[in-house]
Amino acid sequence: MEHCLVVAATRSSFSFKENANYKFVIGDIKVGFKKISDERDQAFTGLKYGWIIQLELNADGMESAITLANNFIDFFLSTISLESGLETHEKKLLIVLDTSNEVKERGFRQFFYDQSFSRGDTIEVSEFTEHVGAIWLRYEGKDRDRFLRALHWFRKGLNEGDVLDQFLAFWQGVETLNPLLIEHFGCEKTGYEQIEKTCCVTGNVFYEMRTTKQGMEELVRHIGLEEKAWKQISKARNGISHGFKSLKDVQAECEDLMPKIAELLYKGILLLLNRSEKDTTLKNLSYISPLKLGEVHFIDVIIKEEDVGKLLSDYYPYFQMSMELAPQEDGYISETKFSTKLESEYVLLSLSASGRGLRMEYLSEDEG
Repeated sequence: MEHCLVVAATRSSFSFKENANYKFVIGDIKVGFKKISDERDQAFTGLKYGWIIQLELNADGMESAITLANNFIDFFLSTISLESGLETHEKKLLIVLDTSNEVKERGFRQFFYDQSFSRGDTIEVSEFTEHVGAIWLRYEGKDRDRFLRALHWFRKGLNEGDVLDQFLAFWQGVETLNPLLIEHFGCEKTGYEQIEKTCCVTGNVFYEMRTTKQGMEELVRHIGLEEKAWKQISKARNGISHGFKSLKDVQAECEDLMPKIAELLYKGILLLLNRSEKDTTLKNLSYISPLKLGEVHFIDVIIKEEDVGKLLSDYYPYFQMSMELAPQEDGYISETKFSTKLESEYVLLSLSASGRGLRMEYLSEDEG
């Protein structure tokens, strides 16, 4: 079991009546709220206003600490919105540090947001213009509004930072297209079905009208999505919305199914526009995740015990990122450097891998 410090931040206009900072304890977790108040806070969080949220907790390693902290911080922010009726924006995890006693080396992770990393994808202006024209000319009135709403759900799904929200956004997009898909495939029924139900208390019979998924199911068959995958997607949605499963189990299922539900919506949109699919877009959807490549990166560092005191002097430890273009034979390559001030010397970190996580190797002052 490790004792960890997890620090996050959020934008919000709420305030505590008593004072600018607030601390409390829940079980064995220490929680602190610190109002972003000076340039150092702004540089650390990347926010002009809001709150720094600090948690001290016990967990089985860094990943477990992050999961636990994520859940608690979401809970706190949702409760604050309930109490105040004010917005609390999506949290930003900032740092995670092993603060256990009597260890020679400590794990440290820092997250970086809105960096200029890219997958290298580009949009052809001519194709984009054709898509815009096709969308605008293909539908009118309420059908256009419905189609644009499906596009909205697709974009919202890509932007979501929560697994369940992301999954539901893509599902809602497909369901929004259902009436248009019913018309496209020429389904015989109107898209509604009458269900007979009997009250278990009075024995009275009543009828309920509910929409069918005919258009969605025809789309599933049209694109060749496996029947098993479609059933899993439907069950996951019902598990979230109707409580048939624990959310923990559903979340794991949604992570696995995310590329399939995103692809289903994407192909449904293009089918109705009579447009061809793009390999690059499908490739990006296969790697879809609430963690956005190009928005969030992190570094993992091992901090030696003798340097902890220097990093934790009077503020949170954190590294600064700088990017430079280095000339190559066939052009330029972006070089990323991370540095932090230890007393009067800067310590450089060596980049050993890249991806969503940039795993770093700590170099001592002697090595650097």
